Amino acid sequence: MHCLRKTVLYVAFVALILPLMHTDSNAQVLTLTSATVSPATGNIYSDSTAISVYVNSGTDEFAGVDIDLAYTGSIQYLSGTGAARCSTFTITPGTGTLNILCLSTQHSTGQAYSGVIATLYFKSTASSGTASISFTSVDPNAPVKTGGTYTLTSATNPNTGTGGGLPDSGLFDDSRSLIVMGVVVMLLGLFWNKVSNVGVLFMGKVKAAREEMEERETMKRRSRVEKDF
Repeated sequence: MHCLRKTVLYVAFVALILPLMHTDSNAQVLTLTSATVSPATGNIYSDSTAISVYVNSGTDEFAGVDIDLAYTGSIQYLSGTGAARCSTFTITPGTGTLNILCLSTQHSTGQAYSGVIATLYFKSTASSGTASISFTSVDPNAPVKTGGTYTLTSATNPNTGTGGGLPDSGLFDDSRSLIVMGVVVMLLGLFWNKVSNVGVLFMGKVKAAREEMEERETMKRRSRVEKDF
């Protein structure tokens, strides 16, 4: 099943590449300048370690790439993700091998590319030793192919959270923000309550003073009327 899927995707890849190659005397075959893995050294941990595959098409248009990788040592391939440039992306694992197929169909004509095409996740199955990842085939060809050599450890990855190598969720940071916001809202509520009480008290005093003035004015008018009589 994997062979059939790879054959179909490879045919689609060739069909996409062929129109981009000229057939006249000035024909130019699309190539890559380099294919590398990063980091090229370091530890592979017992839970999950990310290793990215980079390509650089130089000034040529990047329409896709078909890469075969081989890895040795006591490591296990877990999963992989493709880059946004890959309109179609597949990883076909084998015994100590990975085939990465990236097809780019949504880019502008002539658009080159230099960057990640795949992020691979491995874990160590040994407490010590070494492992290596190398390129066995790159199509279009890349004259520079740089693999990596790694140290195996039984330790867990200090750069990832618990959730399968996913980053920490930031729950405590969000909680602190919510607490601060709640305190501010509570203080504003208390302040507004005080302001409202003061306002009510002030308006009551103003009303009482006004009523007292009106009563005095009424008494004065009555006194004047009585004097006239």
